[in-house]
Amino acid sequence: MVVESEDREKNRQFVERLGPKLEAARIQVPAAPNSKEMVQTHLFTNVFYKGDLKMLGPKALLFVPESDLLELKKTLHDYRPFILQFTRTTNLVSLFDMVNTQFRTAKREKSAETDSLVKAVPALDRILDAARWSLRRPGVPPSPGVNMLFGAGDEAEQQIYITYSRGRIYLVTAQAAREELNGMRCSVCGSSSRKRRTKSRDST
Repeated sequence: MVVESEDREKNRQFVERLGPKLEAARIQVPAAPNSKEMVQTHLFTNVFYKGDLKMLGPKALLFVPESDLLELKKTLHDYRPFILQFTRTTNLVSLFDMVNTQFRTAKREKSAETDSLVKAVPALDRILDAARWSLRRPGVPPSPGVNMLFGAGDEAEQQIYITYSRGRIYLVTAQAAREELNGMRCSVCGSSSRKRRTKSRDST
């Protein structure tokens, strides 16, 4: 499926919602040829829309260059005071209550904690942007992910997703689980299981 719009974030939100729906799509099929017994099976297999570490499996870090791992370790160390506080929040209200408290009670002297808090401001801004996007669309919003926290930028995002034309076009690929399912209409994306092109809208 080709997703196209002028807005990179709209495209990302669209494929982040569509991908899990394709992975979860099920269909009733005969247990055997000419059988009346029906079984439930996946409609799609090999769904791919994002090449992050989670999708690469439990040994994903083995594929990461050593220099990148060292940089990640340093970044995690720098953000550690903020991350420790961040894990205690469960929603946006508690998050910003925590942030307001941190700023209000922070010492004037420079410390690792205050440095971490200042560095976290851009991440908070990105989280707010993501929250704004999620309010405009139905369904469960995609997780902000590590890139949202560390601000990896557009270049890193293009390496994670299948994108073209500087984010104007995103791709989601999937295969029909069984040959006879090719050409069937999919209620998830409103299309057949063959190649499809769509304009991203405010909802999937």
